[in-house]
Amino acid sequence: MSDPVGTMTQVFKWLNLTPHKVDPKKLTVRAHESDSHYRHKFLHRQHDDIVPPKGHAIPTRIQLHIEQSFGWYYDQFYPQLPEK
Repeated sequence: MSDPVGTMTQVFKWLNLTPHKVDPKKLTVRAHESDSHYRHKFLHRQHDDIVPPKGHAIPTRIQLHIEQSFGWYYDQFYPQLPEK
């Protein structure tokens, strides 16, 4: 989110692709996108620029279950979080 151009440059390089100019303020979007193809009926908005995702509350019971079941994931991707 903080450096989309730099991130995409690294991705293209890692994939051994020729560099491609990315303008995070003017992304190409389609007029309509449907998640129902995969039987997902969720609201899906598109933006022509990068917009940080909105946070959503997860009930404490479910969050604790996720953290306990997938502790390895939190250790790998969120090492700054205190251990439970």
